Amino acid sequence: MSKKRKSVVAAFASVSLIGAAPVYAVPDISPVTETVSGASECESVGQGFSNGEVYKDRSCVLLTDFLASPDAYKGEKMHGTLTMLFNSSAMGRQMLTEAAAEGYRLCDMNLPPYVAAMHFKDDRKIGVDYSHEKSQLDYLTNVVHELGHFYQQSHFGVNHFALERSLYDNQRVMLAMETAAPVMEVIAVYEAGLAGSVNWRAAYMKNSIKRQLLENFDQEYNLSRSSGESHRAAINRAAASAWQAVLQDQYKLDFYNNRAARTTLMYSEFLRSDMTSYDRNAVIDQVNNAGRIGDTISFTSFDALPSTQRLFGKSDQTRQFFEAVEWYRISKIWGTDHPDVQARYDGLVTANNAFIQKDFEQVICKMKQGMNTRDALDDTIVPLTAAEISTRVNVNVRFHM
Repeated sequence: MSKKRKSVVAAFASVSLIGAAPVYAVPDISPVTETVSGASECESVGQGFSNGEVYKDRSCVLLTDFLASPDAYKGEKMHGTLTMLFNSSAMGRQMLTEAAAEGYRLCDMNLPPYVAAMHFKDDRKIGVDYSHEKSQLDYLTNVVHELGHFYQQSHFGVNHFALERSLYDNQRVMLAMETAAPVMEVIAVYEAGLAGSVNWRAAYMKNSIKRQLLENFDQEYNLSRSSGESHRAAINRAAASAWQAVLQDQYKLDFYNNRAARTTLMYSEFLRSDMTSYDRNAVIDQVNNAGRIGDTISFTSFDALPSTQRLFGKSDQTRQFFEAVEWYRISKIWGTDHPDVQARYDGLVTANNAFIQKDFEQVICKMKQGMNTRDALDDTIVPLTAAEISTRVNVNVRFHM
């Protein structure tokens, strides 16, 4: 592999793992089999496939049943998590009871060690792997994070991805959602601390990210309270500050920017010539609602988002990847011969964009086979044939992302 190619694929080496999985707002479509020009037959192993992982439930508890009779579930591993969540804060109880009202379950699920938890919107469940043997506080924050996504999507229609949106607007909404959820974790833990049910200073090491977020949250909260603000106003002010801090986390920026670009490519075959415009006010509303819980908690704002450049942090490679993927997206809508599309292409070539001359159909083919972004961008890796894929995975398995 050449030195230049190594630098290109290395940009995605740290963001190739699956995280707490988003649910995408896309048409009722299922990319299954497609023949790519100049390539072998390209068969999808299912949106969300990665390294052959299948997420199986060990046991589940219906939240309504737990709330009706908590003691009946003392033998279940999630009993301590649900009890702590109910007792943690008003926000925790609200999220739990409203998810219960919509028929949600909490499941002990077989997950890879690098996956904290998962939200399955269609199945109305949240999966946590209790074999990881984390602390109850860790499990609490995992569940709050996923309940945050439930709240974003169920109550306010906020979705990580919409086919008609530009890559940059999908980036804004996805980052708003995925950086708001960790702040909801902080709010739940902090309010539990105020109630005396959690000692977060003892639970988190001083140099940990969560401890630093909570220390800063505490400082902002106390400053607001000392100036005469109410508890709820102080919580929102501290949460808005914490949100800005999370938006500077390079790992999160890399991870979710990679996911936004990858998803754009995976669904690009469904772009149509009539997708030339959309309501950007809806994007603004989604960012504004990403940090809302009911009528009292609201800490995200479109106007407070960092500039597009800052949403890449220090990763110039990811910025270049976005430029090339967005060009590919509009070329699928307008056609490569459109003057504006051609002018954008020529500009990126002149600027030595590292990705603009990639064969994105080949890249997409590899992604459909389950390759991570880094490997899919590597020109030395050849796509598998459909026959080879069928010997490795069961393509009828439904994978969740």
